[in-house]
Amino acid sequence: MLARRISAHLAEYPVIRLLGPVGEDMVRSYLSQFEGVSKNRNKIFVCELTTFGGKADYGYRIAEEIRLAREYYDKEPIFLGKTVVYSAGMTILAAFPRERRYLTKHTTLLTHERRIEEDVKFLGPLVANIQVAKELLADFENGKRIQNQNFSQLIEGSDISLREILKRAETGWYISAEEALNRKLVEGLL
Repeated sequence: MLARRISAHLAEYPVIRLLGPVGEDMVRSYLSQFEGVSKNRNKIFVCELTTFGGKADYGYRIAEEIRLAREYYDKEPIFLGKTVVYSAGMTILAAFPRERRYLTKHTTLLTHERRIEEDVKFLGPLVANIQVAKELLADFENGKRIQNQNFSQLIEGSDISLREILKRAETGWYISAEEALNRKLVEGLL
């Protein structure tokens, strides 16, 4: 079983440790640490994550780097969530196939709808303001599309439907490590 193999040999795998807010600094940290991992002859590496969340778009950047590691660098990244993996951290977790996701026993996950913080002030000609409103709506629709794509990746292989996760994400869904294992969001607990 992969979970036992991982736990028995965890110290042997190169590790990328990400801690703190999901943002530009975390992306830089990932890229810097991946430089060393990519040169390692071991195909497997562990990506540890502890975060209370942050900016979803930076989470998507790290998620894309994980995909590229698998598809172009011939690496086998393994996710290990420790303590808390909230919000934008779930975007990163979703980048890993379910069978490569692990949590420590006391980790809590949090998923919720993508949040937008935007101050808009309409000034000037009506036609120009209508265009600004259309662009803002297009941004919201794009965010919803990306969110639903991410939710689909997250629940693939689990017993959670897209309808359920969308409903539960409306108010924020805290998921214990045990529940994540029982609902098949992760492969194992360490």
